[in-house]
Amino acid sequence: MQIFDTLMKAYLGLPISSTAAIHSDPPIPRRVEVTFKMEGNRSIRMAIRSIGREVVHVKVGKDLQDFGVHKSLICHWSPFFNAAFTSGFEETATGIIKLVDVEVEVFELFFLWLYTQQIGEPEQDPAGSALSDNESKPGHDYKLHVRTLLRLYVFADMIKAPVLKNDCIEKLSRMESFEKEYLTESENFRYVWEHTREHDLIRKLLVDTIVWDLGNASFLKTPDQLPQEVTFDILLAMKTVIDNARTELKEKENSKKKFKALEAFESPLEDRTNYHEKAGT
Repeated sequence: MQIFDTLMKAYLGLPISSTAAIHSDPPIPRRVEVTFKMEGNRSIRMAIRSIGREVVHVKVGKDLQDFGVHKSLICHWSPFFNAAFTSGFEETATGIIKLVDVEVEVFELFFLWLYTQQIGEPEQDPAGSALSDNESKPGHDYKLHVRTLLRLYVFADMIKAPVLKNDCIEKLSRMESFEKEYLTESENFRYVWEHTREHDLIRKLLVDTIVWDLGNASFLKTPDQLPQEVTFDILLAMKTVIDNARTELKEKENSKKKFKALEAFESPLEDRTNYHEKAGT
């Protein structure tokens, strides 16, 4: 990860910390420091060679903000970009693709993910409070972060990047309860149902969050604002739980085995891979 951080700083023209600054006192003897520098530089050179030197450009949003990205990297993680830049389209010749309908904030998260394999956090407010500090972080920032993550998921679906989709699922499902209050707002349901297919696993995650995680008081704020299709999916999920429990009870009665907790009442949210798409790397 340190290699990628250094690469990113070098690529973006940001200052790179000196070798000595990485280590705590006492200072490293010169011979050891030189060895460290040589090994570090060798690792960086290997990383650069592995992604190549050819750069393509993605122009994003209405203002066509330009992002220069290593071609091998973006093509490796996205069949969409691989087709655009290698299959003889205009973008193959120019090395430029325009994504007018994609939000810059969404592509920025994708750009950083390409180089770090991590989904970043939203920008900090002036006070510099951490995202997890729910006492000082304005609710607006949580809402905006959830909104951007959902759009990143839809973007990942568009560019056929299942690994990024799964990372979005991980990020969303690991949210604290107060953050999930924002996740399950009606406008987010509407957005997801309008931009995903019927069996997309992000839909299942949102429905299961309502069914298994959200308290009654929170749920009662949303039903009349949800699209009819969403309400139907929630009711169907609840009915499935009841039907499965009923079937289990009958089986236990017939087998006369010692009673145990019903599997039907085990939350699928406990296993986040229930919402992962199969992906090769």
